[in-house]
Amino acid sequence: MNTRFKKIYKVLENNNLDAIALIPGSNFKYLTDGSFPLMERPYIAHNY
Repeated sequence: MNTRFKKIYKVLENNNLDAIALIPGSNFKYLTDGSFPLMERPYIAHNY
């Protein structure tokens, strides 16, 4: 898991949130360093 995801999970935990939803675009690219077509479905990460 990269440090950017670790930061996201820490924010989720500190704010008592269970999930984050990302759509393809700049935020998704920032977190994954990947490029995905806008037709892709949102990505949801659940904090267990």
